[in-house]
Amino acid sequence: MKRSRFIAAVLAAVTAAAGISLLSGAAADAQWHSGMPDYRLALTALPDGDAGVTVSQGLAGYAVVTDSKGLDAALFDGCTVYEETDASEWVSHLPDAFRLDDNRYYVVDTNPSITRVDGTFQVPYTVAAMRRIRSENAGIRRILSVSRETDGTAEWGGGFVGILPTGDPVRTEVDMAAASGYTEALEALHSGSYNGAYALLTAAREQAQRLVAANPELCDLAFPTVTVSYDPGTWVYSYAEVGAVLTGDVNGDGIVNAEDASRILVRVSELGLGGEATPEELLCMDYNADGQITAEDASAVLIYAANAGLHTDG
Repeated sequence: MKRSRFIAAVLAAVTAAAGISLLSGAAADAQWHSGMPDYRLALTALPDGDAGVTVSQGLAGYAVVTDSKGLDAALFDGCTVYEETDASEWVSHLPDAFRLDDNRYYVVDTNPSITRVDGTFQVPYTVAAMRRIRSENAGIRRILSVSRETDGTAEWGGGFVGILPTGDPVRTEVDMAAASGYTEALEALHSGSYNGAYALLTAAREQAQRLVAANPELCDLAFPTVTVSYDPGTWVYSYAEVGAVLTGDVNGDGIVNAEDASRILVRVSELGLGGEATPEELLCMDYNADGQITAEDASAVLIYAANAGLHTDG
């Protein structure tokens, strides 16, 4: 059985690309995040002593499904846009309800649009923004987040990685080889006797914590590197519509439809006579996320409901 392997650290990283470009065309080699996939170590050893791991990957951006006219890339200014013109892997796994004969499929990579303000990551294309784009463009049939997951095994990768807050403050890798006790930690792990990969990985995690304690000026967190193996043929795909429910579902029946739009219009009339919308009302009625409840929200809900009905019938 063919196995895929990669070496990474036991931490999650957020990266921002410096260059932003707008592209079109098939990009089969750029569908999934090129950085380290997220994964979760099992809390207990597998029966044979291996360390179980779940590998999770997300599509590098939103999947946008349109009608035959295609996507206006200008809607996502500053993002990289790829059209899947071939039978790409993730498209082939779409549920039947998401597949119409005249569909066109795009990946909109919003990651280059990530900025940092006062140490906080800001993403211009939020769920609310995606919902607004969809509601205002009838040719967009669905906006999806796409992910896939499989199980595998993990082993200690033979080293350590540490992170420190920098001045902005962004966490980044540090030179763990310069840590006091680093060489000794490696020697202890390589020369020790362990009952399987899980036991060795657990010992490596303990050594990483000792390195943190001995080198507070160098790192405040440290992790062992990990080699993860899995069978790429066992991916399980999942899809979620971005902003498709909840906001706009005023009556709480799980469906966004004309009745919800009608209730929004009633509330708009009431607010016109005085008073302010509550946070709860804004959450379910402010469909275009502009901070107000207006007739525009009712109109957007109607457009969404009409599109959703067409997609369901198809």
